[in-house]
Amino acid sequence: MPLPELSPYTYGTMSLGKSEATLEADIRLARRAMDAGIWFHSSPTYNRGFTFLVLRMAFDQARRATPKLIVKIRDGMPWLLRFEVEDTLRRLAIERIDIAQLTHMNAGPGGVVDDFARQGETWQTCEALRREGKVGSFVLVSNSRESSAVRRALNERILDGVIFYFNLRERNVDDATFAELQQRQTPVLALRTLAGGVPQLHAAADAELLAMMRETGLSWVELNLRYVWSHPQVRTSIGGTANPAHFEEYLRAAEVRRPLPAALVARIDKLLIDSAQPG
Repeated sequence: MPLPELSPYTYGTMSLGKSEATLEADIRLARRAMDAGIWFHSSPTYNRGFTFLVLRMAFDQARRATPKLIVKIRDGMPWLLRFEVEDTLRRLAIERIDIAQLTHMNAGPGGVVDDFARQGETWQTCEALRREGKVGSFVLVSNSRESSAVRRALNERILDGVIFYFNLRERNVDDATFAELQQRQTPVLALRTLAGGVPQLHAAADAELLAMMRETGLSWVELNLRYVWSHPQVRTSIGGTANPAHFEEYLRAAEVRRPLPAALVARIDKLLIDSAQPG
């Protein structure tokens, strides 16, 4: 099923609700993100459930501005998957999760991909949740260990999309899977916009990235966003913060969605490939 249109930048909520002392500030920031009209990414497990507390309070203040949501859902057992979807709907007082991120909990032989391929219990549960209007689409998380499973899912045509760390330092699928994602134009949701932080002068591995920032005059946020946007299959970049100033920087950088020059993209691609090779 085609994914809905996403905002180029999605607000990651993992930093909200870390401390009771900042709950009111967190609610204000969630409201600001709601007013910006962008998508949110969250999980019922973030900060022992306090992230959902912040979101519920913010949503209750302005129900008409409730954002579109990507929510991490544990999929190890069909009954747990259904419970977590329905619990999210109850806790946030919403009617539907727009995109459910399956976490690939069942890492045994075949896992969730094998289940989807044979239309097993997990697939049946997902399809039932779609029919009931409780979930719009499902995407599968990937890391380097699960690339072969993702590639199989592509071949079986059982994915709405894939979600993984993708930024200037990380690309958590192997080269063969990434090439296939590009060839098929499979929707990709790119996690972790800031790649763990701004490059440091003392870190030798960051020298090339610092050089790119100087050459382009772009901020770290802009460079990361424009890099992933240079790949047409990327539908959004997901990055979180509890700092209002940092959030405003995200919004400014996302105002104009522009790719980087092809030569610069190729340089970054090579950095990612080289960093993935065994030392």
